[in-house]
Amino acid sequence: MQVGLSDYAMGNVYMRSMNHKSVEEKSSKKYDDVSAYYAYLKDKYSCLTDPDYKVTISPAFLEKCIKDPEKAELMERSLAHLPIDHQNMTSFWSAQGAEVVNEQWIFDENGNCGGSTSMSVVSKKSSAVNNMKSSTKNERNEKKSTAQRIYDRKRQERKLIEERQAERNRVKEQTKEKWLEDQQLKDQTEKKKLKKQTYQKLAAEEFQARTQNTDRAISAYEKNVMRA
Repeated sequence: MQVGLSDYAMGNVYMRSMNHKSVEEKSSKKYDDVSAYYAYLKDKYSCLTDPDYKVTISPAFLEKCIKDPEKAELMERSLAHLPIDHQNMTSFWSAQGAEVVNEQWIFDENGNCGGSTSMSVVSKKSSAVNNMKSSTKNERNEKKSTAQRIYDRKRQERKLIEERQAERNRVKEQTKEKWLEDQQLKDQTEKKKLKKQTYQKLAAEEFQARTQNTDRAISAYEKNVMRA
């Protein structure tokens, strides 16, 4: 259940209207720019650094405060009182079984301070249910994330196995190609060797035949000479 902050007696906090009287205590220190002035405020007022809620001040209003000590004095009084307002508001709603979420206070360019539109009050029961739903959703997301990691790991393992198998096939194919090349080279060498041996044999046979023919011719010549 969500309720409006207007139910709380504090309501929106506004800068008090300045009267025509001089403010008794004024800061005599002057700041050259908004950044330096805001750094001074952050160091002095805890509400600007409190992790439980957020306070935003318009740079245009800070510029006005630098030039107008009375505006600066009123703003600093509001900043000094904000932690008390925060404590009172959270205590009030806690007693009602509710809590303030997205608490943020904004000083606009005219110095008006009010709650952010995102700030609201919800019952603690609703908050607990939402937290339970969020926890359940986170558990589902965690299970889904775990399943996804397992799937990714399995897919990576399959990919690695496929890459190794592809590498083995590549090496096997290269080995086969090398064997075929070696076998072809061996066949060519054998053919050359056989061709050489055949040539040598034919040459020897031809030489022997020529020698025999020469011997026959000489023998026939000698016989003819003797007959004459």
